[in-house]
Order: sequence, then C-alpha cells, then structure tokens
Amino acid sequence: MGTLRPLSMLVVIVLSAPQLLGDDTPRSPDPATTPPDWVRPGEPAPPLPEIERHVLRAQARAADPAMQKAALRRFETLVAAGALSRTDHESLAVLAYLATHGTYIGSARNDPLIRIRATAVLGDVGGQAALDLLAEVVRTDTETAVVAEAVRSIGKLRPEPSSRLAVLLADRLKQQNTRAGDPALVIAILNTVESIHLNSWGFHDPELFLAIIEVYNGPHAANVRNTSLRVLNTMRGR
Repeated sequence: MGTLRPLSMLVVIVLSAPQLLGDDTPRSPDPATTPPDWVRPGEPAPPLPEIERHVLRAQARAADPAMQKAALRRFETLVAAGALSRTDHESLAVLAYLATHGTYIGSARNDPLIRIRATAVLGDVGGQAALDLLAEVVRTDTETAVVAEAVRSIGKLRPEPSSRLAVLLADRLKQQNTRAGDPALVIAILNTVESIHLNSWGFHDPELFLAIIEVYNGPHAANVRNTSLRVLNTMRGR
C-alpha cells in the first residue's frame, strides 16, 4: 500500500496539469499575426466609417496641396491593408475627385503629381468602378503623364476587351500620332493593349488595330515603332 499512494498522487498531478505531457490548451491569438475582426477570407472589406470619409472628403477638396497629399497617403495605407472595398462608392468618389480634379465645372486643376498618385491608387483598388474612373481620366485629362499612369493602371486591372475601351485607347493613340506626341504615353498605351490582349480573349477592334498601324507609320522614334510592330504581331497571333 505504501507504494500505491505515491503512484496515485502522480496520476492526480498529471491529470491536473496536462501541459506537462503536451500543450493542447487553446492559446490566445497573437495580435501581431491575427487579422482584424472585419477581415474574412474571400469577403470584401466593409465601407469606411462615415467620419473617416468626411475627413478624406474635406482633405481632398482643400486648397492646400498638403491636405490632398495627406488624403492620398491615407488611401494608399488603406489599399495596402486591404481595407478599401471596391464597392465603397462614396470613398472611391473622394479618390476619383483627387484623380480628376479640374474636370468638373468651376474647379481648378490640382497638382498633376497628385492626379498621378490617385490614378495609381485606383489601379491598386481594382474592380469595375475603378476601371470606369480610370477611363474617365484617360478621356478628360490633358496632362500626358497623368493619362499614361491611368492607362498603365487600366493594364494592371486586366479588364475584358470592349469596344468602348478599344475606341478610347485608339483615340488617344491618334491624338499622339504627331511629332509633338508624347512617346511615353504612346508606349504605355501599346503595352496596355498587349497586356490586355494576352490575358483575355483578345482585342479584335479594327479601329484600334488601324491606330497602331498609324503609329508604326508615324513620325516616332525607333523604340516606339518597334513596340507598335511587336503589338501588331501579337494581335495577329504571331
């Protein structure tokens, strides 16, 4: 009996302290690696709180460029964290204002660098709403650097080809088919056309194809003409 008592005490100790045999107890989640409560795999982020949208709206419409840049930095942070929903149209409207400020009646042009950053953020957001807003930038902006960034952002979205998009890009190519044309914008359009063509069922719009031929035959540097020839061969399946 004397030997059984210590053994029974050992059993009691082991059963009361299972961590001695293995750590099967649930642990508290690590804040450093645990996503916020609103993150759900496969689900979009919720709309931003109204107070935050109000602040961003006020910053975007401020006359001080520093305030507009502060709004942009916040948008960039939200997108990097996956916290800006593609369907949060009110927040996207604020971002669109930064990207297209000056196309509205009675508004003055803002810094082109702000519009460039805003179009880049729209490309990172993605979705149909962002695509429509980027197309508006391509259609209305007069700064070729801004248009080039908007075109590149459209390419990142890899949209399905449409006649509307083809006509939009073709019109911009025709506008640049002069000695005063911006080669960076022309190459951005050509690269975007090629990217979309290769990642979809393809562009089959004759107006866009003819516009690229005109670029190849136009007064452009060798690198622009070589790029246009490459895109033409891609579109012809070569």
